[in-house]
Amino acid sequence: ACDETCLIDGLLYAQVLGDYAKKGFDVLFFDNNVASSQPFYESSFKHAINKLHNALIGTKVFNVRKASSGEKQSSIYAYCSKRMNGGVTLIGINYSNTRAKIQSKLLSSVEKSSVVSQYLLSVANGKVMLNNERYNGTLLAAHKFKKISNYNVELTIPPYSIAFWVIKNANVK
Repeated sequence: ACDETCLIDGLLYAQVLGDYAKKGFDVLFFDNNVASSQPFYESSFKHAINKLHNALIGTKVFNVRKASSGEKQSSIYAYCSKRMNGGVTLIGINYSNTRAKIQSKLLSSVEKSSVVSQYLLSVANGKVMLNNERYNGTLLAAHKFKKISNYNVELTIPPYSIAFWVIKNANVK
């Protein structure tokens, strides 16, 4: 079961992955006996984060600036998408008990027909959830929704959740 400690460990794990990628690290090694009080088993929150990260994230990290300052309620990271020329993958982490809204502005125009694919990780009743279905160690199909405009897309992260958004035709280099 994934309790509050498991949830917090997972949110912090995702943040560490993003923060160190921004600093140029390609690989991080964790001693699970020291870094966490939760085991790293196939249906754990950290395992789900790691599986999505490895499946979706490419090697290039992009700079992201948050428009608002103040209390850190959420984090956002941007990477090139794995095996997808011009694609971008955004990772949003919500540390608060309220929904976080992220207004993303891309510097290059994206086709209006572009689709944003979302993978949402959360915990409900002690179970790790991927796109509101119980996570069992395998990746489910992404939830897809249309973009809002050429340059802007509004993204929402539920409380205490991590979202991976893949934009295929973002024209980033």
